[in-house]
Amino acid sequence: MASTICISLGGSGVISNSGINARNVKKFVKELSRQKAKKFVVVVGGGRMARLYINAAAKMIHDRNALDEIGIQVTRANASMIKGVAQSSFKVYPGIPTTLWELKSAHRSSRVVFMGGLRPGITTDAVTALACNAVHCELIINLSSQPYVYDRPPLLSGAKRLPCIDHRTLLALAQKYDKGKPGTHFIFDVTASRIVMKSKVEVRFVGYKMNDFAKAVEGKKYGGTIVKSG
Repeated sequence: MASTICISLGGSGVISNSGINARNVKKFVKELSRQKAKKFVVVVGGGRMARLYINAAAKMIHDRNALDEIGIQVTRANASMIKGVAQSSFKVYPGIPTTLWELKSAHRSSRVVFMGGLRPGITTDAVTALACNAVHCELIINLSSQPYVYDRPPLLSGAKRLPCIDHRTLLALAQKYDKGKPGTHFIFDVTASRIVMKSKVEVRFVGYKMNDFAKAVEGKKYGGTIVKSG
């Protein structure tokens, strides 16, 4: 049976300032098609579109769960779009799972499953970590515009790349810098960091260069942070 990799695909790789990033989406789907020996669960983020909806809605809606629900719907729309592109190249699960129970069934029947958020209060990174546990996966690849974890926010002066860290270091950084607000960006939030530390799942952070993504899938050296058990 093919081994499974869970992917947290950042919304920034799907939606650009000018709309859908068709180039990124096509390259990503092409690489999934090439990796025939692997099964994938791809959790897609909301990106800029989710932030636009959430920021606009927050001026009228003050319920945190309601704002989260808006973001979740955007992630599922993004997942549906990529699924639509992929299904012309290879067989994918025909729906977008909205529960872990449905994900388990989808994973048994399909090589590739696309999904978005699950419930208010958790990010798509945390959903990826939960999905990983649900399908007994041992590897998460975090695809985003930021391939490295830094010792502080990367825009701050003196920020240093951390090529290889353990789960406790990742959690400590998340606890220090995670804002925990709907639509905000953090490389891997506190909840996700706790889940992967408990389950000892390896996490590989990768940028949107598909050559690096392919290397991360295949266990080869690439440019990005790797999180392993200490």
